[in-house]
Amino acid sequence: MKMKTIKRVVEKATGVKLKNSNRARESVYARAIYFKLCRERTSKTLGEIGASVNKDHTSVLHAVKNVWPTIMSYNADFAHTYNKIADDEALLPCEERYNNLKIEYLRLVTKKGKKSLYKNEERYIKDLRKQY
Repeated sequence: MKMKTIKRVVEKATGVKLKNSNRARESVYARAIYFKLCRERTSKTLGEIGASVNKDHTSVLHAVKNVWPTIMSYNADFAHTYNKIADDEALLPCEERYNNLKIEYLRLVTKKGKKSLYKNEERYIKDLRKQY
């Protein structure tokens, strides 16, 4: 997933512009959600993630290590917003979505008692899960 997509989704879900440099709690929490998702879903460095919203790498690190646990412990609304965004299947990288579909397909084929497309499909599913 691209950082622009993550930024757009977080801004829409929270109603906060991420490039806003104020220190209001809503802005800080929205940026922390953005930073956390970028760390999980992209291979960008802390500096690149921070630069996308006019912050430096230390701001990203602080948000992920210190602000993020606070959100999960004390602010149920922002925690729910993060969980909703993180669980959205459409926002997963293409390869991960493809492999999830493969696993689901194999599970359905196995349940219906049809012949397997793969000789060792259980092993195949385990291998796919290990990759991700």
